[in-house]
Amino acid sequence: MKNLLLIPFCIAFLACGNKNEVESEATSFTLERVDSFQVDYLTHVRILDYSPEEDIFLAFSEGDDNFIELDPNGKILKTVNRKGEGPDTFGARNPVALSFGPHGERMVQTSFQLISYDQDYQQTHKSGIRNMLPVRANVPLGKNQFFNLDGDYHYLVGPSTYLSNHALIHDEEGRDTLQNFLVLNFETGALQSAVPYGPEGVYKETDHIYYNLMGKSYFIQDDELFVAQNLGSSIQVYDLKNDFKLSRQIPISHKNWKKATPIPLGSNSDMDKVNAIFHTSGRNKSLYPINENTFLLSYYTGIAQSKYETFRSEGISFMPKNLRDENKLLIFRDGRQLEGEIDLPSGTMLFSLPGDRLLVLDETNEDVEEEFTKYSIYQLKEGNATSSQSFQ
Repeated sequence: MKNLLLIPFCIAFLACGNKNEVESEATSFTLERVDSFQVDYLTHVRILDYSPEEDIFLAFSEGDDNFIELDPNGKILKTVNRKGEGPDTFGARNPVALSFGPHGERMVQTSFQLISYDQDYQQTHKSGIRNMLPVRANVPLGKNQFFNLDGDYHYLVGPSTYLSNHALIHDEEGRDTLQNFLVLNFETGALQSAVPYGPEGVYKETDHIYYNLMGKSYFIQDDELFVAQNLGSSIQVYDLKNDFKLSRQIPISHKNWKKATPIPLGSNSDMDKVNAIFHTSGRNKSLYPINENTFLLSYYTGIAQSKYETFRSEGISFMPKNLRDENKLLIFRDGRQLEGEIDLPSGTMLFSLPGDRLLVLDETNEDVEEEFTKYSIYQLKEGNATSSQSFQ
């Protein structure tokens, strides 16, 4: 598996195979594998979004920078290239985000602009994004999220919506003025900052900094924005109709949680300390809205410094996401956390699908050059008092 900015992907439909039940001391829910598919393609393809209206996936290919549309069985329906300079192109740098828009548009966000395309990939509109953190990535980092306010669509934009904000802090002024989001009125081009880091937050309680741990996950539901900071102890809910006013907080209870120790601002050149924090610290990872009442939060428990040092002495290279026993899922329903935890499915969880389902990228064989990528679909189901997961 490559690093965050270079995650490879591809896709073609398979029937579900045999299932091994893995018990999880959890709640009365089951995360069950219900489908799978793959796409045969000469280069890796990453799925970014799904349109229930058109019943298609929208994806991006790493090697040739194409937009690709797929049916639910992984069949390629359309391949289009819009990289470069000229009419209908998005520029020389690959997109930061890619998604469907509110009326079936294909929305492409780069470091400096947000562009809409029609179904034939003819450009229909674009707005500039003032941004001080250019990003280069082989595939987009996520999908664009938007909301309607007084008839205009507003988008959460800028690389800080996808990357850890430590990259924007170079001095105390940066710490004091940092906001969580840039909000773009796509119709007028107006851009504003939103959701400041509050004085009670974990990032303001110290003069030091948590390198690589100032990211967040979020989703928009109805007229509310749900945000989970990497090191937060609660999920903040903001009122989109009331200028992002904090309306409530949902406490998070982690069964296991090893809190990071920050290091002084400007210590990013001390890579030993920076890497140690990144690998050992627990963190909230991703939010997954399942339906209007239920969402999931994945988190990394963290590991002891001694375990990290053992890995280093034995020459073992790892990413926190690959430690299966240290990654868990929490379930929230009706504004509160339910008791227990669920183990994550094998692979990388991507985003929610209709029908209480989740799209998951299956693990790849890094020793073999594969011209396809497999995906699985999991469904969250209410079950018995013991939770289980289904794997092929």
